[in-house]
Amino acid sequence: MRGRAASAALLLLALLGLVDAGFLAWDHQVFVLDPAGAAGLCQRGHGCEISRISYWSEVPLGSARPGLPIALLGAGFYVAVMVLALRRLLRPEDERPLRLVALTSLGAVVYSVVLAGVSFGAQGKLCPYCAVLYGVNLLLLVVALLALRERFGSLLAGSLRAALSGVGATALLAFLIAVGAGYAAYSAPLLASVESRHQKMLEAATTLSESPTVALADDGRPSAGPADAPVHIIEVADLECPYCKRLFHTLHAIAEAQPQRVRLTFLHHPLDSACNPLIAQPFHADACRLAIAAECAHPGGRFFEMAGWIFDRGPSVTRDELIAHAAELGLDGQTYTRCLDDPAVVETIQADIARGAEAGVKGTPNFFVNGHHVVGTRDRDVIERMIDSVAPDGAAGKPATAAEGGR
Repeated sequence: MRGRAASAALLLLALLGLVDAGFLAWDHQVFVLDPAGAAGLCQRGHGCEISRISYWSEVPLGSARPGLPIALLGAGFYVAVMVLALRRLLRPEDERPLRLVALTSLGAVVYSVVLAGVSFGAQGKLCPYCAVLYGVNLLLLVVALLALRERFGSLLAGSLRAALSGVGATALLAFLIAVGAGYAAYSAPLLASVESRHQKMLEAATTLSESPTVALADDGRPSAGPADAPVHIIEVADLECPYCKRLFHTLHAIAEAQPQRVRLTFLHHPLDSACNPLIAQPFHADACRLAIAAECAHPGGRFFEMAGWIFDRGPSVTRDELIAHAAELGLDGQTYTRCLDDPAVVETIQADIARGAEAGVKGTPNFFVNGHHVVGTRDRDVIERMIDSVAPDGAAGKPATAAEGGR
């Protein structure tokens, strides 16, 4: 494939990639705006979760701004390829655009392999719309290589020279403009909705006591705070869930600030078929392993310390690191290690799952404030408003005593 045919093929492939990447960025935006209601073409169980809520789905930009979806970086790449393909159509004798497409597509293919591995490892399947991009990246590379027909060494040297030329600068500028414009369109609705959503949540929190209550058995589960505290909050969480991490730390900060008023309890709900019979396929590949690791710290009174550390450490934490941290917490190493392989621990976690499901839990995070069911995480001031709503007037409880895992 030579000349204008190769350039036209690159242009069409990049256009397909741009449309697909744009859809993924839009789907990510819809999910961030309304996690509970987001569905569209990319529904739960179709493999799209990895592009919505995983650590790999966006680049954090700090607490004040929404993260940058990886899909927008892909969109910028395809715009740059389109610019290069158009230049080659206008100047067929100039092979620098082809060399740049070959170089950048090679990087895109390598990244695609990494993301595909993450997708299979985390949820046991590919995100179908992501797979389209993986195929586009591979075809871009193949078309560019067939058009150039150069040895690798010559191709690499020529590609690096092209990257430092005016053609490379033009492609980079196109990439930056596309990503910048895309992020502006992506983030504007999110920033505009933050204040209004927050106000609505505060209003709903004020009337939480008027909502129905459900019974949720929590006997024997990890708890912190006085047993007779006027407010009892039960968190149902997955230790691989980033939103659960946020809620966990928010709840413990509140409990530390109001030790006489709040008691916390934790129930497991790992979102993975390895231990959760309610999940049909793999999703959070490490969730069950992490739940077991935290649960094994419960008999020694260090559940919340271990769970908080696991949340902060992330799903990449190894078995050896867990055992070492258990020792740092003062737990017996042999007992903890045996516990990690004890089938009875899985049964305990599954009992938590059954309790939560009976109370209406379908995902994570969920929490219950004196039996009032709340789906999703909330900001600290919203949860404090909930506490004020459900607590008896003036109720403060007794001073906090040493309780398991108090943080």
